[in-house]
Amino acid sequence: MKKLIPLIVLILCVCLLCSCSLTQPGTDGTAGARLPSSEGIDWNKTASGKGKAARPAGFELPISFTSASLPYKTHNIEYHYDDVKINAYMPDLFYIGDEAVREKLTSFCKGMLNDFFDEVLALEVPNKPDRVTSAEAYASCYTDVLSDYIVINFTTSYYFTTYRYDENGNTVYDDPDEPLSGYTDDYFVFDLRTGERLMLADLFYSDADYAERLNTIIAKDLDEEYDGIKRPFEGIPENYENFRLSSGGGLDITFPDENPYTEYSYTVSIPLWKIRDIIALKPTDEALFSEEAKTSPDQYGDTLKLYDVYLDNSDYIFDIETLENGDTTIKLRSTDPDAPDLTEINETLKKINDDVLASDAWQKAKKDEYNEVNYDCSVTVNLVNINISVYYGTYDDEGNWQYDDYGSRACYDLNTGKQLFLSDVITSEAEAVSYINGDLAADSEDTFAPPANFSAGLPVNVGTYGASFIYDGEYYYLDLSCIKPTVWSDTK
Repeated sequence: MKKLIPLIVLILCVCLLCSCSLTQPGTDGTAGARLPSSEGIDWNKTASGKGKAARPAGFELPISFTSASLPYKTHNIEYHYDDVKINAYMPDLFYIGDEAVREKLTSFCKGMLNDFFDEVLALEVPNKPDRVTSAEAYASCYTDVLSDYIVINFTTSYYFTTYRYDENGNTVYDDPDEPLSGYTDDYFVFDLRTGERLMLADLFYSDADYAERLNTIIAKDLDEEYDGIKRPFEGIPENYENFRLSSGGGLDITFPDENPYTEYSYTVSIPLWKIRDIIALKPTDEALFSEEAKTSPDQYGDTLKLYDVYLDNSDYIFDIETLENGDTTIKLRSTDPDAPDLTEINETLKKINDDVLASDAWQKAKKDEYNEVNYDCSVTVNLVNINISVYYGTYDDEGNWQYDDYGSRACYDLNTGKQLFLSDVITSEAEAVSYINGDLAADSEDTFAPPANFSAGLPVNVGTYGASFIYDGEYYYLDLSCIKPTVWSDTK
């Protein structure tokens, strides 16, 4: 047995060396190359993968989430200390209903401002004979609410230099290329219900491997969009906090200066529709806001408003071109090289467009330089909605308003490349008819009584609001309660 001990030790050492050689490879393939830490981030400790938020019972994939248009009040602070002038803008968080949360976030904002004041006042103010000192600093703090998250944007800058006046009274700065200056632009995400600051993992459901999904998207972005990456991306760091949610419907992951991958700070913007199955988004709860925010206008006359942010698929773009004769062309393209084939969709798009351009309404309208074709076309998650129309109106010789309009629509599923009709998207014809009649009853005595199977082959648009279609020359609308949840699925 004693003879075997040295052999066992040797084997263990070899295994250990081999395992080390498989971790953290450098760009040159050297074994064991560690990633440098920067700004308190240990890039070697990557996220474990799972999120932290609990997935609610009866969960359905979101197709939109809610954002708040906040009434704006601010405390403007002008601070002078010897030769230093500081202007700061501190938000009044009166719109937050929970007093404890409001105080916690107000204290955070004040702390950020105070830390900046201390940093600026610790700087050595330039002072030269026969020179004027210019030492100014600015700090601003703005907030945004999306879903149940509040995003605080804290921006600072300072610029210290000296200058003189020439014989003509013009300002001449000393060392204009090397002033004492600095700039920061940071985002902090908090839970609006608790006031607790959130890490990236907190945004995702606990049964979802958010790290693997985000790592794939980030690595692809760096490979395709960033020129001169230092080394292949190896994963999101543990407890990562350099991120923000934007009201445009994106999750921004920012690499700060001095990171191991890019030369300077770099941000990867991830559309929320791409991660809607794992990110905890829900409608904003109006109960989270104060009564003052709902009823008392700010200095601009605004009160709290909630609005839907649709998860538009930003990988797809409609190219519209106006020809010399006034007609217009439209084509759908994708910026994603792995996008499904769009040939059939573009064939239908051209057919609908040509049909509208050939209509009497457009032939009349195009004589007026102020008229144009209306393109209400969008891609939301996996659905392409095409709605092209024209309207022309004028007064006749007797002063009567005469008009003509024409339009056509279609909806396509990106996953299959096939057109969807009303029968493909509604839960049932009976529910659709019942909803429309309930809607009609509020304004008229009209009823909607189509024959059975009327929805088969009937063109439809399906948006995050619901669905719309034209039947027998009349426009009808259905809300989401009539739409199958299965029509919304992730693109392949």
